[in-house]
Amino acid sequence: MVKTILRYTTLLLAAAIVLSWTMPTAAIAKSDKPITPPDVRSIVLVHHAKPSNPRKPAPPPPVYDYYELLGLELTGTVMYYVNPDGSKNEASAVATQIQLAFEAWEG
Repeated sequence: MVKTILRYTTLLLAAAIVLSWTMPTAAIAKSDKPITPPDVRSIVLVHHAKPSNPRKPAPPPPVYDYYELLGLELTGTVMYYVNPDGSKNEASAVATQIQLAFEAWEG
């Protein structure tokens, strides 16, 4: 039984190989007539060169609404200490700008 199945499988595989060799030959043999202009198709493929250093997408804007999710609220006064040593401006100008920013935030 196994030998019969193996024999039929081998025969079927050989037939498939022979048919696969003859199919391209049959397709080539049909091209005896010349190609006329209506049969000709034109395809344009534009392939743009890949940039040498592609731009990275812009990072998403920062989200500052986490305090709303937590329900936090400051109930009292908070003391802030500012060190203006790293700034190129005078210490009084830095303190004024920070004070204006806090006032704008409290709006």
